[in-house]
Amino acid sequence: MADQATTPSRVQKPTRPRRKWLWVAGAMVIVLALAGAAFMLLRPQTPVATTRTFTLPVTKTTEQVTVNLTGTLAPQNQANLSFASAGTVTSVSAVVGSTVSAGQVLATIDDTQLRNAVTLAQANVTAARTSYSTVASTSGVTRAQLSNAQAQVDSAVAKLSSAKTSLSQARLTTPIAGTVASVNLTVGSQVGSGSSGGASAAGVLGSSGSAAASAQIVVISPTSWLVNGTVGPADVASLKPGQPVAATVTGTTVTTTGKVNTVGIVATTSSGSTTFPVTILLDGNPAGLYDGVGVTAVVTTGTDPDVLSVPTAAISNTGGTPTVQKMVNGSPITTEVQLGKVYGDRTQVASGVAEGDLVQVTVRVAAGQRPSGGGSSGVNFPGMGGQGQGQRPNNGGAPPAGAPAGGGG
Repeated sequence: MADQATTPSRVQKPTRPRRKWLWVAGAMVIVLALAGAAFMLLRPQTPVATTRTFTLPVTKTTEQVTVNLTGTLAPQNQANLSFASAGTVTSVSAVVGSTVSAGQVLATIDDTQLRNAVTLAQANVTAARTSYSTVASTSGVTRAQLSNAQAQVDSAVAKLSSAKTSLSQARLTTPIAGTVASVNLTVGSQVGSGSSGGASAAGVLGSSGSAAASAQIVVISPTSWLVNGTVGPADVASLKPGQPVAATVTGTTVTTTGKVNTVGIVATTSSGSTTFPVTILLDGNPAGLYDGVGVTAVVTTGTDPDVLSVPTAAISNTGGTPTVQKMVNGSPITTEVQLGKVYGDRTQVASGVAEGDLVQVTVRVAAGQRPSGGGSSGVNFPGMGGQGQGQRPNNGGAPPAGAPAGGGG
């Protein structure tokens, strides 16, 4: 036993699972990196606002001079109806929103007393004529006696005519065809001779004005419309009847045309603001016009020929002086200009540049947008706030903010 050598047993090394997990983790990192790269390549790109610079010419054009005003829509034809004769209401056939024809009876009052008045007046006429015949056949009648007898006849006839008129007014009829806008009558109420004309209102569609508010029945013709607007003292002198108008219903895309109808010369002052009334007759009857809604109107008051102008967006303010970047030998040079009127997206220039010169216009293009053609400059730039060819702000032709007023007015 002693000669046997003791051989140490071979110890088996343990497996190393950590190396396996390192491979797994590395593979996951690679997969995530590839997925992230794919997402960055394939994700929708968020548009970024950019600044664009354009070179545009100084031009001479014929520009329209306009005045902007606001007002409210009203029908051109409106009948404000009330009983002229006193009596008790016996019937009301008018219903708000219903269509009526010209001459249609809308309400009646008790006409018993009115008929009696006609009968009495007729008897008085007969008596007066009999008296006249007696006087006229009397021997030795004087001219004065005949004149007095004739006067009695004339008076009786006039009273008969008045009584018949009062009787006819027991039926309230509409002189126009249209739609009943309001009814302020109830059966049994007392009307005429200063009475209230109805104890309760049956409804109102939207008629306005003091005459309509006091009327017992209002009928409007919704086929022709006008605008009741106002302008300030600076613009009233430039408005004349017949001038063309482009109108837009506030808050909608409904547009129409028309002409100035009247320009008031008596001002109204409220809260320190003075205005003059203006009415505009609109053309046609496009859908979307309703009594009482707001309207914005642009009145073309004239044209200015051969206006030297630059894009309004090309004008900057350098130390309180209006300037443009005029291209000279391919490079922009800051050039002082004298400004005149503003015509939407273009501004008149009295000096500093000449027709055919090129000026730079730098604009910030919003995300997802791009400049597009249009306007009197041929380009509509985002952020310019231009009103389109032929229109200018209602500021009396003032130049852009920060620039002094120039010649060319």
